[in-house]
Amino acid sequence: MQLTNLLSIAVPLLLSVASANPVPNSAGNSHPNPTSTRKFTLAAFESPWPAGSPNGHGISGVVVQAKGGNFYINPADKNPPTTVFSVDKNGQAFVVSNPNSQVYLDTQTGALSYFTQEQKPAPGAVLTNFLHLGEGTTLTTPSGQEGFFNPGPGSFQWVGAINDGWMFCPRNDGKGMQVMKLVGGKENWNSCLGGYALVALDYTK
Repeated sequence: MQLTNLLSIAVPLLLSVASANPVPNSAGNSHPNPTSTRKFTLAAFESPWPAGSPNGHGISGVVVQAKGGNFYINPADKNPPTTVFSVDKNGQAFVVSNPNSQVYLDTQTGALSYFTQEQKPAPGAVLTNFLHLGEGTTLTTPSGQEGFFNPGPGSFQWVGAINDGWMFCPRNDGKGMQVMKLVGGKENWNSCLGGYALVALDYTK
């Protein structure tokens, strides 16, 4: 699957100037980004398939779940729990709970993970470089050539991997596919689904 280079070019710049400059969202409207107060959920997106489509790998619209310190998508789970996220102005991401759990990228394994106040992050954890852009509540299918995605209405990224896409790696523990970034480690990346977007959907409850 081919990926646009837009995020890899724009993200470092956006991190330094987003607080002072409006960034157009996928609908062409302008608003200040990143937004530290907007809560959101995450869903996988495989262009050009809409949410619920059995085409492709059947992952479009499958929500991201927090389980046991890591994050997963599981197309077989028809009633998944809701995991709510937020990103602050310093690029730190959180699972919204009471109290919040902090999200990190484990650069030794590639796992998108989280820890509570009673825990410590894994060695190699990077607690910053997260970016939430855009807004909206419905996963949309962009127009254009198949194989390219426009992460809308919003997107969630970690700045520091060698490409823009997220990896979904199968697990045999019943949790589904683990959300990963291609940053090294001992993962068999050939067994993973790779190069897909995580769409951020505003949490309005």
